[in-house]
Amino acid sequence: MNQQTTGVILVRHGRSTYNDQGLFQGCCDDSVLTDKGKLEAHRTGIALQNIAIDAIFSSPLQRTKQTAQEICSVINCSLTIKTHPNLQEVDLPGWEGLSFQDVRENLADDYRIWQEFPDQFQMSSSLTTNKPEYPVLNLYKRAEQFWQEILPYYQGKTILIVSHGGTIRALISTALGIKSDRYHFLQQSNCGISILHFDSQNSKKSCLTAMNVTSYLGETLPKLKEGKTGIRLILLPDNHLKTNQFQALIKSLQPVNLNCCFHNAQAKFLPIIQSLKIDLIRLPNSQHYFLDNCYQRIKFNAQFSSLYTGSVIYTGLVIADTRIIQSALVEILGSSINPHSLILQTGTMTIIHYPVSTHRPIIQAINFTAIK
Repeated sequence: MNQQTTGVILVRHGRSTYNDQGLFQGCCDDSVLTDKGKLEAHRTGIALQNIAIDAIFSSPLQRTKQTAQEICSVINCSLTIKTHPNLQEVDLPGWEGLSFQDVRENLADDYRIWQEFPDQFQMSSSLTTNKPEYPVLNLYKRAEQFWQEILPYYQGKTILIVSHGGTIRALISTALGIKSDRYHFLQQSNCGISILHFDSQNSKKSCLTAMNVTSYLGETLPKLKEGKTGIRLILLPDNHLKTNQFQALIKSLQPVNLNCCFHNAQAKFLPIIQSLKIDLIRLPNSQHYFLDNCYQRIKFNAQFSSLYTGSVIYTGLVIADTRIIQSALVEILGSSINPHSLILQTGTMTIIHYPVSTHRPIIQAINFTAIK
């Protein structure tokens, strides 16, 4: 972080009791951290302890305040944790306390709209009134209001924000100009770290340097929130990537069952790739719909057809130019986002998941392993 930018570190709360029970949480305040959630928050504090933080904001809900308090106890921070109502989770009063399975099965039409058209999804503002509300649109308005209120007071400073999965997706989206119809395209894991930088002189200019990093929690890759099925792509930007960096990345992926690798025949890492003894596929010639082409190539690949049963995850490694990966991410997130607002760092991974349930690409992480 430097004086030319305002740094914002976003952390989702740790594992909660409603997470364990598979229940919708929303703005309900009955859910608290589990022992695992407290441990995750503790490890998050260790990961952040060398960063000078100037202010800490939290949602007023218990699970986020507990997470923020645990982080503060580790980094030995004397700052007061400030709660802000606009950092609460998306408000879903009709679903709070219901199980995901119950909503999927018994409120199937509403759930489909929630998943496919979140910006159009409506829900009554309470169980006693029929006044319709747009939960995701309201959440995005709250996120915009938060930025407008807070950023002018912390120019050139570093802020830690502890909030919720949906809220952090909205904060990232409103900062970068991602529309609310892409609400489900970004993943946020328990205690995952994301980092934004805002130009101190112009808060409209911002960039994302990390999203949903969980490696300090002992995860090789972020957990698959939409189920361990479908196709997962691990993208490695090869600009300025050194052989020893590439070898380190491949070594870190040893616990992952890699099934194929998209490569350029001239790639300097080809001998290392060949040693993996996995299916090798040439990179698509066209940069347009690059990731979709990779996805389709896997779907129609003979090895995929023989292995895939709908109940496993098929993982492909993609080694490509940084600009190609940036453009591919823009195709997922929408043309309203500036490609240069996504800063891809050498020696890191960006992970995309195409679950069987939707086939919609979900960005699991950007610059995985990078905490800077």
